[in-house]
Amino acid sequence: MLTKEQIAERVEFLGASEIAGIMGRSPFKDGGRLAIYNRKVNPPTDDTPNKYVGKGNWLEPILRAKYCAKYNASVTESRTIRHPEHSWCGCTPDGLVMDFGKLVKALEIKVVGDYRRKDWGEPEGEGVPPYYYDQAQWTCFVTGVGLVDFFVSFGGDEPVLFRVFRNDAHIDELFREAKAFWFEHVMVGIPPIGTSAERIDLALEAAPEPTSKTMIEATPELGAAMQDYIAFRTIERTAKADKERAQAICCEAIGDNLGIAGDGIEVKWSHVASRKIVDWEAIAREVAAEAGITILDGAIMLHTKFSGATRRFDAKEIK
Repeated sequence: MLTKEQIAERVEFLGASEIAGIMGRSPFKDGGRLAIYNRKVNPPTDDTPNKYVGKGNWLEPILRAKYCAKYNASVTESRTIRHPEHSWCGCTPDGLVMDFGKLVKALEIKVVGDYRRKDWGEPEGEGVPPYYYDQAQWTCFVTGVGLVDFFVSFGGDEPVLFRVFRNDAHIDELFREAKAFWFEHVMVGIPPIGTSAERIDLALEAAPEPTSKTMIEATPELGAAMQDYIAFRTIERTAKADKERAQAICCEAIGDNLGIAGDGIEVKWSHVASRKIVDWEAIAREVAAEAGITILDGAIMLHTKFSGATRRFDAKEIK
């Protein structure tokens, strides 16, 4: 869990949780290059974590204790580390695993929604999603360790272990992109080109509501953009209706079968098991009163429910 001082310090370097965004591999809304640039150049004044980060912060000390007990490990709490030669490179792992006072590996603790389990491989291997693989390699680069343990709880289940070993070729790739981003954008105040979604988010952040009733006059460029929006919105609505009509025909035909195959296309209407839904905010309120492994386990059981099973429709071309 980051302190206010650590959050303030992060504007001075590229951290491990940001490197996937530099590489264009972050799945998170605020993880793109333009968003990272703006956090460095115009640091946010509100350091309140969102509900997903907050969930991890609440549970991190308890899961770290679970890791220590399960693997008989000595783990120090999070602290910010800078690369000894490149001060603009840093990381703040969730724990540092020590052996007789020597740093041997880093620890990352993740609390992952049940629906994200498909992004991960089998425990005990390196099957972390690409964005966490980048995070692990950057941590190896900054700290000098050869291994990062990921201790992961999926949907409140008992945590399992993933292990990511140092990959110097991958680190070289990360360093090249990060160096260009830092010195060609952050240090000279030139924003990178963001995605359209990023630009919309930043525009909303800059002006969350209209303060004037003025309608600005359209330039030729703005007029073209408005025409494009109307045209593509019409196409989108028509395509959505046509897609749903085609899906309805297929679903009615499939019935209690698995799917349809033919004409180089395979359509499946698969069964999807019930999904675990955990009320992490309710758990946090209980755990905050008296932190402990036993309390956490009981709170998770109490505040977990399951959604009903359903079916998922999918189609793909057969090569």
